[in-house]
Amino acid sequence: MPRPPGEHGRIQGMPYRPVQFDADDLPTALRRAASWLQETELWLGEAVDVIAVRLDFFEDEPQSYAVKLLCAEDDLDGLTKATSAVAE
Repeated sequence: MPRPPGEHGRIQGMPYRPVQFDADDLPTALRRAASWLQETELWLGEAVDVIAVRLDFFEDEPQSYAVKLLCAEDDLDGLTKATSAVAE
């Protein structure tokens, strides 16, 4: 795979997992994302490694927003295992 040009360009190898929050308006989508992030950090006992935040806007009827938090896979791996154990 070709490398990005320049000395600061790089291909990152860190895996991530998107966590998506949909709403009809942007403030609600952002509040849902922030609330989940706070609850998850309290539950884990440490900060979640959010690599990026992505915002999508859909002009369909009705208009809607999607906020995605791209989180480090290893942070959410423990969450997935714990949630699965509780469900069983």
